[in-house]
Amino acid sequence: SCGQMQHWPLVSEPVEDHAFSADTWDLEPLVERTVAAVCRSTAKACDSTPRDVVVLVDTSESMDAAHFRTEVAELVKHVAASVDFSTGSRVALATFGAADQTRVLLPFQTYSDLADFNATVDEDLANSPLKCCTAFAEAFELVRKYFKAAAAPGHDKLLVVISDGTPYQNYGADKWAWNRRGRAPDRCQYATATIPNQARLLREAGVRVALAGVPNAEARPPMAEFFDGSLRGERCCVNTVNNRACLIEGERIWCVGNFDFDDRKNTKCVAFEDARLVSDGPEHVLLSDSWNIDGLKVRLTNLLCSAASPGVDTRSTGTTHA
Repeated sequence: SCGQMQHWPLVSEPVEDHAFSADTWDLEPLVERTVAAVCRSTAKACDSTPRDVVVLVDTSESMDAAHFRTEVAELVKHVAASVDFSTGSRVALATFGAADQTRVLLPFQTYSDLADFNATVDEDLANSPLKCCTAFAEAFELVRKYFKAAAAPGHDKLLVVISDGTPYQNYGADKWAWNRRGRAPDRCQYATATIPNQARLLREAGVRVALAGVPNAEARPPMAEFFDGSLRGERCCVNTVNNRACLIEGERIWCVGNFDFDDRKNTKCVAFEDARLVSDGPEHVLLSDSWNIDGLKVRLTNLLCSAASPGVDTRSTGTTHA
């Protein structure tokens, strides 16, 4: 006998948010969509805390140019869209990398319509060439001074860094830029001391610091341990003649391609001590290992909808990443 099929879905409504399939055995996109759906279903409702948010975008040459003006711009816009401006909250946009690109592009502002903000983001990122270095110390100093000058009293202060994550200092005459005269830190001193010191000063100024990590031009996501303090006790090794470095001793993947392990005479190593860059808690290290960023966007929304936990010691040791 035959019967008429009824439309009784086996999954929850809406079906498109709860039923997923894969055409091949490349399951990464399927996992990403599933995780994003779970995150959406558990997303937090925003509290009423007014906050000042700086979005800091990495413009170094290691960023993936194919996705910089699309997915990276989308993340910036998503941060702004997740802010409740009715509370008086404000958003600012800054970039960092080469010395001339470490700057505030859009000052703090409250928006009733994000169309102008989104258009400005598209224009600014389109006019930001990807060049040179990942100068975290200079970026953290810039943001700390900007918050001091422009933050509103009583506002929760939050910095969201969008970066592929590997630190690399500038070359030249600036105070932390490496030069052959030995008047500035070498690359390992920069990574193990200069950057963490500036991050600590930023956190001690009451700024929550979070990383939204994206893949670099070689499709490698950031090293979470560099941001959450887990590198404490590991050693960074540098050639003192040419400043080529291995961020973690013996880990070739985190070394400059032509770092010479056999040049013992000109190599020195230094340990990471107080290495944490972001604020305490797994919610402050958000990584995506692909350019399917739905899950990352949901976790950013949860971060932006939560005020800083009362009593958190911003100088304490970091934890594992989300």
